[in-house]
Amino acid sequence: MKGKINIICGTTACGKTKYAVDLAKKIDAEVINADSMQVYKEFPILSAQPTRDEMQDVPHHLYGVISCQEHFDVARWVQLAIAKIQEISERGKTPLLVGGTGMYIKSLIYGISGIPTIPIIVKEQIKELEAQNDQAGLYQILQNKDGLTAQQINPNDSQRTLRALEVILATGVPLVEWHKRVTSIPFPRENFHLILLTKPREVIYTNINQRFTDMLAAGAVDEVRKVFEEYGNINLPKAHGLPELISYIKGEITLEKATMQSQQNIRNYAKRQTTWFKHQLDFDQIIEV
Repeated sequence: MKGKINIICGTTACGKTKYAVDLAKKIDAEVINADSMQVYKEFPILSAQPTRDEMQDVPHHLYGVISCQEHFDVARWVQLAIAKIQEISERGKTPLLVGGTGMYIKSLIYGISGIPTIPIIVKEQIKELEAQNDQAGLYQILQNKDGLTAQQINPNDSQRTLRALEVILATGVPLVEWHKRVTSIPFPRENFHLILLTKPREVIYTNINQRFTDMLAAGAVDEVRKVFEEYGNINLPKAHGLPELISYIKGEITLEKATMQSQQNIRNYAKRQTTWFKHQLDFDQIIEV
């Protein structure tokens, strides 16, 4: 795997961080984050960023590098990842990307669509729609304006719903059509070595439940409370467990219920990840860990 851009994929709680650190030591690699939530500096616990101990012996990049109030998307991540890959390679080290955000990884390998910049006036329009509608209402608006894209979005996924509305309002072209218009590909596919880590589903689910409990013990509630008190819950990233813990902080549900709902939602996400990786990426290695 020397001389390659190595990528480790897998569902949440499958053991990517530990596997990556062990591999990095063997192949003289530096780790680059490929998880859409681990870029946010306010959520090191809730997004399960590597700990100081885990990062001690291996350089790690793009973890906790932006504020949760900044706009961040796949195009910006690809730009940052390319720069880090080149920087690491120029030092004679091996780039090792690690994460479960499949769209980030796919976009790095196969290119991203050239969606134009969204005008400020459209962003303001989206904010008005968001203030006037709940998620069900926003999804209904998307169905009316862009049924093709709506079919590919979970009705409860507010971030993707808002993004699809932005694009259709700004360009008149469905987001799914833009995804077919690929920009230049930075590296040939043969430059990558793509690894999928797997575990039996029941083990993943057990890990998810335990990890969320561990997050609470490590201070996840205080982490969320600090952000909520500073920003409210408008325009926060869609970190798993965040909406439920905000509901608990607001006194709407118990911590036990917030925990159970979060664990269930994360298990559902892991199931979707498994399906996505199976159909969207071509792996060089599949390893059960």
